[in-house]
Amino acid sequence: MFECSNCNRELKSKAGLTIHSKSCVVEDEIIETKEVEVVEDEVVCTNEPSDNIKRKIAKLRDSYLSTQDAQSRYDIQCRIAELEG
Repeated sequence: MFECSNCNRELKSKAGLTIHSKSCVVEDEIIETKEVEVVEDEVVCTNEPSDNIKRKIAKLRDSYLSTQDAQSRYDIQCRIAELEG
């Protein structure tokens, strides 16, 4: 068995661990980035989600389409709303 160092999930193979680690995120570690741009002595803040968050939202939307359980679909919708927040 192989264990993920982020979420302590146990996986059967090293290949499975590699695939899992590319998308593994502990919910406490989700951080929205803020970009600050200075234009002629003015500070303009943009709250655009990072590429990592956009990728997670896309994966959640894909899993939403393949999930048939109503409760699971609702949970996925809630997680998408939190990330888009």
